[in-house]
Amino acid sequence: MNFLTAAIVETGEMTNRVQSHRGQEVEVSANTIGARVGDPCVIGMRPEHIRFGEKDLIQEGGVALSVVEQLGNECLMHFNTPQSAEPVVIRTEG
Repeated sequence: MNFLTAAIVETGEMTNRVQSHRGQEVEVSANTIGARVGDPCVIGMRPEHIRFGEKDLIQEGGVALSVVEQLGNECLMHFNTPQSAEPVVIRTEG
């Protein structure tokens, strides 16, 4: 599980929008009674739920690939990112 720091930008009954310090927004399902816009939070993301986007953040300096684990039918890629003190892990096929 990956844990990333963020801030709440919109609250609802069971869904909320959070924003990373790089400006990326994600809608999350969570019961956040008492949470307010601007409150810090930590979100958990499973490696298989993270996908590569259109921007090349590696070349832009946003992330750095540190380890690739070949596991037969899948691959775990570990990235260093300013959003997490621990490496972010992405699971891909191959």
